[in-house]
Amino acid sequence: MEEAIVWSVLLVVSLIIIFMLSIGLHEKSTNAICLSRRRLEGKTVIVTGGTAGIGLEIAKDLAHRGARVIIACPYEDEGIEARDQIIEETENSDVIFKLLDLSNLESTRHFAEDILKTEMRLDILINNAGVGVPTDQYTKDGILFIMQVNYYGTFLLSLLLLPLLERTGKHGEPSRILVTTSLTHWLGGRVDIQKSNKNCFFSLLYKVQLYSSSKLYLLYFSTDLTKRLKGCNVVINNVDPGMVGTRIFYSANRVIGFILTLIGLMLFKTPWQGAQTTLHVALDRTGGEKSSNAICVSRKRLEGKTVIVTGGTAGMGVLIATDLAHRGAKVIIACPFEEEGVTARNQIIKETGNEDVVFKILDQSSLDSTRKFAADIFKTEDRLDILINNAGIDPGAVGTRIFNSINIVVGTFIKLGCILLFKTPWYGAQTALYVALDKSAGEVSGAYFKNCEINRPVKRAYNDKTSKELWKDTVRLVKLSEEELNLILE
Repeated sequence: MEEAIVWSVLLVVSLIIIFMLSIGLHEKSTNAICLSRRRLEGKTVIVTGGTAGIGLEIAKDLAHRGARVIIACPYEDEGIEARDQIIEETENSDVIFKLLDLSNLESTRHFAEDILKTEMRLDILINNAGVGVPTDQYTKDGILFIMQVNYYGTFLLSLLLLPLLERTGKHGEPSRILVTTSLTHWLGGRVDIQKSNKNCFFSLLYKVQLYSSSKLYLLYFSTDLTKRLKGCNVVINNVDPGMVGTRIFYSANRVIGFILTLIGLMLFKTPWQGAQTTLHVALDRTGGEKSSNAICVSRKRLEGKTVIVTGGTAGMGVLIATDLAHRGAKVIIACPFEEEGVTARNQIIKETGNEDVVFKILDQSSLDSTRKFAADIFKTEDRLDILINNAGIDPGAVGTRIFNSINIVVGTFIKLGCILLFKTPWYGAQTALYVALDKSAGEVSGAYFKNCEINRPVKRAYNDKTSKELWKDTVRLVKLSEEELNLILE
């Protein structure tokens, strides 16, 4: 019996590796680069998860463009280091790190409150923060960790910052919310978030299904919110950075995480590559302003704009935040780790010379943290032009740290795969930048972007009945009162 289980596990792992190799080879041949020259002086951008991976690449790019960049993550050391790195590389001192733990609703609310208190505007919110395959655990809010970080925390944060985004947006130049999704949403479906599969044989597959569902839920969210925002000067779009070799795989066990990361480094996009679509969506004014290999070419400046990038302290998130800071925007990066956030903020400021980069703590796995983050944004920001929910944009397969929590054996193979096959975070950030910057991206809402162009997600993502039911369930789980909801959507 034990031998059969071992062979079954090996078979599953082999199939996963073969699948990743196939996807990685495809991703390597479909890189997109944001070539926008848009400047962002006077603009404020928040990049959640902007201290590492795609988030860090995004934050760097935005800081280079002169934006005020706020990077957010749950780790202070990482945040400070990322902030300093961005500042050093971009020579933009307006890069700020703020603690944001999306696995904590209180932290999320605190972050939002801080932003609302300290920021006069928010031009772009980049919801870049996210986790891959974490341990099977619940947050103190009683929600599965991966679902809260990737979806519920992002949902709450986006709504709490929506009033500031609405005040910042104007006709012809709407504020933007970017949500990081993934091709894996095709594998997603409705899940019982209060019930987890404890069977070790099915555990990994179950978590993969949860991850995929969290990305599908984000599509439901953007689809439904687009309808609710009709007539408002705020647009929300989904960004698929592709398969990127970031540390998102660190959430798998160490062995799997290592394998996935190795594969990612070999075949997946780098974080820089993964950031390109995000940058394209955030910056470009015209849909054709990109190169043949889908790099964001927008020259848009963002002075006077405010952008939030969740997960903007690492990977694609920090690259998106850096790009927006380069363009002159005020960039707010958010993640649960103060050290990481401060580091990312300093990094963005250093790289872009834009000192208007802010890090705020946001733990999207905590409803309290998400509410605090949103409340903070309301108190500190007068505007919010773009919200990039990078904690969860489909940049493609990117080699970031998303596999960090996988066990050592499986994690090792995953990390190896990331090194070989995945995009870099820089490439992964390109689609997010495109959606945040492109003029044509600002004229649509509810779209799904990959490689700096509109793609079509799985058909069921447009199911009105399911999206409405999910909206109601989510409002209940994140504890948004009817009064709060009416004030936000009035």
